Amino acid sequence: MEPNPPPPPPPKRKRFRWYPKFSFKRQKDNTSSQSQSRPPSPTTRASPPAQPSNPATRDAAWDAVKTTLRGLKRSAELVPALSTVFDGLEWFLGLFEANTRHRHDFQQLADHLNITLEFLQGHLANSTSVEITGIIKDIAEAVQKELDSIRPQQSQSGPSRPILTPFEEDKLIGCYRRVDQLLHRIAQLEIGMGAWKAANAANASLIEARLDKLKPVELATYNSMISEKVNRRACTANTREKVLREVNTWADDPNAEKIYWLDGMAGTGKTTIAYTLAKALQSRGQLSASFFCTRTDPKCRDASQIVPTIAYQLAHVSTPFRLALGRALEKNPGVGSLDIAAQFEKILKDPLLEIKGKMSDNMVVVVDALDECNDSSIAVRVLDVLFRFASTLPIKFFVTSRPEPEIHKKMTSQDQNARLIMRLHDIEQSLVQADIELYLREELLAMSLSSTQLKQLAELAGNLFIFAATAVRYISPDDDTIDSDERLETMLSVDAKSDKKFEHINVLYFTILNAAINDPKLEPKERDRRLLVLWTAVCAREQVSVETLAALAGLKSSLVLGALQPLRSVLHISEHNSLVSTLHASFPDYMFDRDRSGDFGCDEKTHNQFMVGRCFEIMKGQLKFNICNLESSFLRDENVPGLKTRIEQNISRELFYACRYWTDHLELAGTLNEIHKTLEEFLSQRLLFWMEVLNLKECMVAGVLGLVKAQAWLVVSNEFE
Repeated sequence: MEPNPPPPPPPKRKRFRWYPKFSFKRQKDNTSSQSQSRPPSPTTRASPPAQPSNPATRDAAWDAVKTTLRGLKRSAELVPALSTVFDGLEWFLGLFEANTRHRHDFQQLADHLNITLEFLQGHLANSTSVEITGIIKDIAEAVQKELDSIRPQQSQSGPSRPILTPFEEDKLIGCYRRVDQLLHRIAQLEIGMGAWKAANAANASLIEARLDKLKPVELATYNSMISEKVNRRACTANTREKVLREVNTWADDPNAEKIYWLDGMAGTGKTTIAYTLAKALQSRGQLSASFFCTRTDPKCRDASQIVPTIAYQLAHVSTPFRLALGRALEKNPGVGSLDIAAQFEKILKDPLLEIKGKMSDNMVVVVDALDECNDSSIAVRVLDVLFRFASTLPIKFFVTSRPEPEIHKKMTSQDQNARLIMRLHDIEQSLVQADIELYLREELLAMSLSSTQLKQLAELAGNLFIFAATAVRYISPDDDTIDSDERLETMLSVDAKSDKKFEHINVLYFTILNAAINDPKLEPKERDRRLLVLWTAVCAREQVSVETLAALAGLKSSLVLGALQPLRSVLHISEHNSLVSTLHASFPDYMFDRDRSGDFGCDEKTHNQFMVGRCFEIMKGQLKFNICNLESSFLRDENVPGLKTRIEQNISRELFYACRYWTDHLELAGTLNEIHKTLEEFLSQRLLFWMEVLNLKECMVAGVLGLVKAQAWLVVSNEFE
């Protein structure tokens, strides 16, 4: 006797599926021709706001949710991993109802949740695939973590707490979204497994063989074996909270921009943040794929492998995508030899669009350290295809890199609606310092450092987590013969000298400068120009504009701007005012120590001789009597109409820098006859003009101190009688 066929899934109710800023079409039971295997899909991003419902309708909506949940709990007995989860879900929904009932979209929230629960109930009741029991268990654990993240906050007030703070309510809504997506994914797994079983075993083996031909880079996964080799890890608990909160909010929001770029100078902690995000996404069932680039492995720095690896990993996360990709590979067996754009279109875009609506809409691909690819042109082409196709895809992309010229240009030239950008080096210094101090306290816990010592170390690190990590490895290595207290004192001592202390920082800076200065495509003149700009920026006494830097280097601004681009990982160029500065005090220390920096190093005395000469040249060309064309010398400055405007128009930034800092460069330049002659000419012909500029800029005290320095220099040089 043949078994009775399983009953069809229950008909859909006439409801909206809700997400912020999304709308879903109503489906009529008697006219809908859409497949009943899944809830309706989004149809538009712009929908009218939800209309408030009356209390009776709200009660009915929530009663329906409770009824469905009771049925789900009975069905869950067939899947032990879910039984505990649904007990916790009942508690969570009680809290959710009490704290979202006031919202105008409450009924939509309840209706959408009920659709998901009914959808899940239908599939759990009809089949429990042995093949996916382990996956369901993982998803159930992710749901439980979400519920546990809310429960501790309610432990004192209980689940009946009537009103949450706005922040707590936002967190509750975020938790609701993620739980909904996870539950929906279980049902999708059942659907996908049903389709998978429909194919014969030979076909399954054939698809696997086709996937293997993609030649994915297995070590590029965020938590692969190579992560230990390169010391890749998650953020220390309670650090980088603001950054992680923002990126997780972006990941959970189905309406957010499709591409998120985390931009940061070398050593600011980009990879650690990317690792932490990938780990969190995987625990919530949201990680589509990850590709962590690194120079330590040839395959992991090959940008041409990014797209095939993402496709391969995604095929092992989503069964519908796996089947669609298998069909695509059957049609295009030679896809591995195609260019980046063609690969992306055939093995990512087309299969994803084919199964759009069968995947959760908060899935994320994480690509870390794109700048570490060995061919920057291919890395930029990867970005090209992302921006070309990402807006149509049901997945999002999180990308990190240093602000290398090609990547920076590509990212910043795109429509702001297509991507989000966070610049780690622009985050408030106090927040970064607090995180670094917390990291140091955790890593050096065995040493019982005083708060003063921790603060000193954190200040030395600036906003470079790499410096903090290097300090930890230096102070407390895995070697019992090392006196950690002695090394701590050495690190905190200004005059300390050690060949080993800065080993990791040296390697970091050498790698960056070698790529920028020893680029084989550069002519000797271009290489020398980059070094000149670099040395001038390092010797500058304050952050300077590109124009001022050009004047100090004796070059055109356009040439200086071009020379700065490959140096963005060690020099900070503000996006707001184009001011150039070194990122951290450790970089000038490295540059001025020729034993550490070698051929890239700057001879501080020699280059300051050059810069004081440039300051005198600038003042010679721009200083003049009555520089602001004042009508009378009898009026006090505060009584001169429009004086500030006149000062801005007539005293250039480079002139003010030269007037303010020529004595600093003189002090560092050592003795030289040519400087003595130039100084004598300046004091005899332009001293009063110089004083006028300092007076207009309200810097006369600095002028007095500068003359004291000049006098001391003359005494030491023994050239003036």
